Amino acid sequence: NYSYELFAGEWLFARALFTDSEINYQGYVEDILFRQGQFTPPMMQRLLRMGEYVEYFLEQCLATVDWEKYSVVGFTTTFEQNLASLCLAKRLKQRFPHIPIAFGGGNCSGVMGVQLHRSFSFLDFVFTGEADFAFPELVHRLHIDDPKRDDLVNCVWRENGESMQGQGAAAPLANLDAIAY
Repeated sequence: NYSYELFAGEWLFARALFTDSEINYQGYVEDILFRQGQFTPPMMQRLLRMGEYVEYFLEQCLATVDWEKYSVVGFTTTFEQNLASLCLAKRLKQRFPHIPIAFGGGNCSGVMGVQLHRSFSFLDFVFTGEADFAFPELVHRLHIDDPKRDDLVNCVWRENGESMQGQGAAAPLANLDAIAY
């Protein structure tokens, strides 16, 4: 098996997001990487070396962008991008609490997106499906301080600490010329 099949990339960022009491790091190494994944000690050493750069990478992401210029920050996440994206989103929200954070992409599809929103309070919005029209509409509404959200399809947002969902679901976009570049 390859590391991407074993979510080794997610494991690298797990320590940057969760506390040691929230996750069993050693159990994952023993049960998944070595037993099921047939990882070798040299492969593990490479993985551990990469892990030494996680915090540096996240700090570089924060330091090299003028985040104050943005009124919304959006993440698209698929495959092994969830924990890295969540790590950066959490740090952004801590430093810039006024900037809304939105997530979308394959890792947010359906109930996965709803649960991401429920599990991570620093996510302001999660799109659980097609968002080619709903996301720009959300950005527009945020810009004009329009609080209405319930008609935004595939959108999850927070009201009084609870995750709320828009009604309906958007059909897959058939004509890419219908959206802006």
